[in-house]
Amino acid sequence: MNRLRYRQVFLFLVVLVLPTAAIIIQSRYNASRERENDAQARELARRELADLRRRRATEIGQDIVTRLERIKLQEIARAPSGAATAATASSDSAVAFVGWEGREGLIWPWNVAHSHNGGASREESEFTRKRQAGERAELAEQNYSRAAAFYREALGNARTDAERASASLPLANVLARAGAQAEAARVYRGLLKLPSSVTDDQGLSFASYAALRLSESHAAEALARVNLDLESAALLSPAQAYRWRSVLESMERSGDAAVRLAAAGASARLAKRIADVEDALQVQQHFRDLRVTADSWQPYAGRDRWWIGKAPTGAASRPLVLAVRVEEILRSVETERQARHEPSFQLVTDGVSGESLGEHLPGMRVALGPEITKAVAAPGAGRSFYGLSLFLVVTLTFVGAFFLWRDTRRESRLAELRSQFVSSVSHELKTPLTSIRMFAESLQMDDESGTGDPKERAEYLETIVCESERLTRLLNNVLDFSRIERGQKNYHLQSEELPGVVDAAVRTMRFPLAEQGFDLRVDICDDLPSLRLDRDAIEQAILNLLNNAMKYSGKSREIGLRLSRRNGSALIQVADQGIGIPAGEQRRIFDKFYRVPSKENNAISGTGLGLALVAHIADAHGGTVEVESAPGKGSTFSIALPLPREPAPDGGAAV
Repeated sequence: MNRLRYRQVFLFLVVLVLPTAAIIIQSRYNASRERENDAQARELARRELADLRRRRATEIGQDIVTRLERIKLQEIARAPSGAATAATASSDSAVAFVGWEGREGLIWPWNVAHSHNGGASREESEFTRKRQAGERAELAEQNYSRAAAFYREALGNARTDAERASASLPLANVLARAGAQAEAARVYRGLLKLPSSVTDDQGLSFASYAALRLSESHAAEALARVNLDLESAALLSPAQAYRWRSVLESMERSGDAAVRLAAAGASARLAKRIADVEDALQVQQHFRDLRVTADSWQPYAGRDRWWIGKAPTGAASRPLVLAVRVEEILRSVETERQARHEPSFQLVTDGVSGESLGEHLPGMRVALGPEITKAVAAPGAGRSFYGLSLFLVVTLTFVGAFFLWRDTRRESRLAELRSQFVSSVSHELKTPLTSIRMFAESLQMDDESGTGDPKERAEYLETIVCESERLTRLLNNVLDFSRIERGQKNYHLQSEELPGVVDAAVRTMRFPLAEQGFDLRVDICDDLPSLRLDRDAIEQAILNLLNNAMKYSGKSREIGLRLSRRNGSALIQVADQGIGIPAGEQRRIFDKFYRVPSKENNAISGTGLGLALVAHIADAHGGTVEVESAPGKGSTFSIALPLPREPAPDGGAAV
């Protein structure tokens, strides 16, 4: 047995462990080679990725510069002389402001002096004379009626919107001071309709003066005029922007909640325009430090982040200077690149991370999106696949090893059980054969001596018969099990009275039970109907249960045999008061060759076939076998055989 076990261990090592170890060693070697290759591949991929990032960043920079230069050419075409006015705004939403470079530095449109008197014609001189007379009557004489008359005469001599506005505004003021509020409001409302390009010498539109005066009495009209300027692309001068803020602040103090809410919304939009104006003033102050050239665009870190560019020398008498919104440019460029399925990007301002946009955008860098890495093959994918394959191979190897070990262990266990079976059968056969031989020799000696007692002779013969029956039962068990294993066991079913079968089993076991001092208590129900059964097989099952009870009763000498009716079945029960069976072993005791491993069982002879045959016989008759047991409290084995259905008195069926 030990040689077989050693042989199995040796085969297990040769077939599974050694090849697995070889695979692992080869895998470790391959993995080290793969790591070296991966290191080289990663370095190559890193270089390729860095080169690809530089190329993509250069392409993005070229797209941005192309967009900026297109804007520059558009603005040069719009202002060929290099002049700009406060009323002029770019048609491109990316352009924040357009100015020009003068001797003193950067000049924005609102820095241009405003003049509305034009020439010295008779009508203009008459307009000026009447307006000045009105100013003397208003300010020096404080005669508002006389002043109003002069302003009306000046208004009649006005030839341009600016002249009409410069006469209407003081006229409305003196009318309000004179108490003519309705007429003053009418004049102010007329001024609201003037375009924003009609301004005074300070660059303030006359409409803003009127809106400030009407912010309380006619808030809705004044607010509509403010929104008209905020929605327009026309540039706001600093003075004009702050004037509109004063108008809105006045409206935010209104007693009308709706006016306050609308004014707050307009103030939020105006704040962005004021931020642009303040950034423009900062650019103007630091323009020399920016070192703007015609070949590059310099960043300015204002609130909206601008790029500042300049037209080349000779493109205009005074080179144009453009402030362009970075976000607008980036949005348009990214939209164009997405249409070409190019990787996304984001502008970075730390000056360290990302890739440079090129010499035309100094200091500007971009961070490319993660999809750029898809263009470069990721190293290590082959090694990962190889590692997964190795894992699967090793796993399958060990799974196969487990099943081989389990089957080998099962075969070894079966071989051990067969060996125990042969030993047990030999022991079981030896006992009755020894008894038969002993009593047969005793009879022979009595015959030779002629002194035998007839009573003793009868006892000897009965013992020989009982032991022969015992030997027959043991051989039948072995033969029946052999037929069952080959699938050749047949049962001959015929109508039989079950109480008679039980009585026959009791008669067969009477002598062995009495010989060992057992008290068999029998309780048989006689009103059971006839059953179709194999008489010899059922009797053999009962005898096996009684033999089992005798073996495992321990010191107890009481055995019960009961035949009863339960739930439509005939129930044969054999009970003992012996050593009992643990709950965990009760399902296995009906397996072939199985015996509960315990010290008590090791001292009791047996083949492990009796209960397996009982289970097979019960199943062949459509019944079941069950056990109820507890260690130290004995066991009760029950064979349940189905009873035929009997006709009920009312014509139905009953059991």
